[in-house]
Amino acid sequence: MNVRIYLTLFLWSIFCSPFAFAQTQLVTVTGQGANNDPAAARDIALEDAYRKAVEQASGVLISSKTQTEDFVVIKDVVLTRSAGFVTQSRVLKEGFTSPDSGIYEVTIEATVSLKKVADTWAEIETTLARKGYPKLMVVIGAQLGGRAINTSQAEVEIGQSLTALRIDVFDRSTIESIKAKKIQDANLSGDISTMAALGMDAGVDIVLRGKCEIVHNMTRRQGILNYQFVTVSYTIQAIKTDTGAILAQHTDVAKRRYVSDSLESAAHMAILQEGRHHAKMIQGKIFEAWVFSLQNRNDLQLTVTGCSFKDLVRIKKALGGIRNVSHVSQRYFRRNTAQLIVKAKMSGEELAERLLETDSGVEVDILGVTRNEIEIKVLQGK
Repeated sequence: MNVRIYLTLFLWSIFCSPFAFAQTQLVTVTGQGANNDPAAARDIALEDAYRKAVEQASGVLISSKTQTEDFVVIKDVVLTRSAGFVTQSRVLKEGFTSPDSGIYEVTIEATVSLKKVADTWAEIETTLARKGYPKLMVVIGAQLGGRAINTSQAEVEIGQSLTALRIDVFDRSTIESIKAKKIQDANLSGDISTMAALGMDAGVDIVLRGKCEIVHNMTRRQGILNYQFVTVSYTIQAIKTDTGAILAQHTDVAKRRYVSDSLESAAHMAILQEGRHHAKMIQGKIFEAWVFSLQNRNDLQLTVTGCSFKDLVRIKKALGGIRNVSHVSQRYFRRNTAQLIVKAKMSGEELAERLLETDSGVEVDILGVTRNEIEIKVLQGK
């Protein structure tokens, strides 16, 4: 009797599990893309269709995760990978909704891999737990008809819109005015290396650089309301301050209208709304870069000062014994200073912490650390 009960429960758990046999799901969805260029509009519409297909097909899985910490950001990042979860697709219908609408629609039949979605969800949860809270600075430069306009409030609100990524938003108003001007000048001129250096000097990990140009097309009155019609060109880039590398970027040109008696007010609405939208668009790409850096071996540069050769040998041995460190090589050793290259599946901060926890027989102090570099000093007397 007991065997029967257990067997019944076992079979029930298999047949009632939503993913027991449904490794894939076939769905039909319609995506939209707005752009005057047909090819660009079609690409946007297809991306939207893939996202909708994954969201619809994996609805049961996603809804079961609503109590997960960081649910919102994990869901957003999962959906940015939508094309990778669609194993097959077929276009059923496509075209502009009307000749002058600028809105392109694509209806597809898509096969979605639910296993890939579930595996990716777990991977992202692990990555968030390991990555910590990077510090981010938002720098937006905007021009209305060639004239610079103030963006300080937009910078604050755009930064706040990314808090789901566990990002600590840096208050740029605390920087000295001369440095703040240098950062803005570098932003407007596209000097990425200077922005990265100034951001690193301020102690941030990522600079979110935005450049917005607004052109006024017309003002039209409808009833008691004034509408300002503008063209908004927006580019946002996420820059790593330690290397100057661009983690992610998003560029778009769009025609917008805003209810406002003042063109200046409409411009501020455009800076904020488009900035939020673009920042949200690239947060998944920022996360992708994090995942890549954690899954692939990083070359971490370790500079050791004040060490003897004997100290260096002990430090290299200690590094080699740390989990997820695959290789330690020596670039040079001269005048009590050495430089090592450590290949490891972790950031510089993580490796520095592990090194301090390891008994190498050499007492060291961490003088500086970034994602990819560590500077340590050997303390005498041990």
